[in-house]
Amino acid sequence: MAAFVAIQIFWAVTWCTRPWPSRRMSLAFVISADIAITAMVLLDASWLLALFGLSFFSMLSVYLTFFDGPKALA
Repeated sequence: MAAFVAIQIFWAVTWCTRPWPSRRMSLAFVISADIAITAMVLLDASWLLALFGLSFFSMLSVYLTFFDGPKALA
């Protein structure tokens, strides 16, 4: 849980202090978020956390489609 929080704080600070992220940085964010969400959902098998994982994965898909185009989802 602490690693997930640390990763998200890193991305928040990075996006607030630097210019708009490049495509490479955007994909690095999505990959790290995917790994962190998957690890959190697998470590704690509660239905509430699974619901959080589902909603966060769907938000990441919308982010990818909107900012990087549908080819990034493939």
